[in-house]
Amino acid sequence: MPTVQCRCGHVLPDVSDRLPYKAYLHVDEHDELYWDGIVRETLGLLRNARRQTERQGVLDRMLPGAPDADVDDAAALADALSEHAARYTRQVYACEACGRLLVETAPGSGDYRSFVPEDDERAVLASDPEPPATA
Repeated sequence: MPTVQCRCGHVLPDVSDRLPYKAYLHVDEHDELYWDGIVRETLGLLRNARRQTERQGVLDRMLPGAPDADVDDAAALADALSEHAARYTRQVYACEACGRLLVETAPGSGDYRSFVPEDDERAVLASDPEPPATA
């Protein structure tokens, strides 16, 4: 079970999605590389999907009744973007016990530096109770 331990001794398990004490950070120095990569990965998948659709059209004409090519575009896009983001994204945890922020020193390093809050706020990474609606 992946966990991160705070300097205060509190253990922060990372075993599911939507954790109220976890966030992701990408540094401003890499902002253009980050977003350019997202655009590049998305365009690549769109071009591939277009080629796949054209290929399926040819198959349909040549072999009527043949099964459709099995391509899950959403999964392919999610995989490509996740791999890209992992190169630029650091994990951040907020200790629920003492409020420290634990910031990963480099993407994927698993090495964290902690920062102590100046007040008693503990849930600085928790989202609003009502997330914005998606279209």
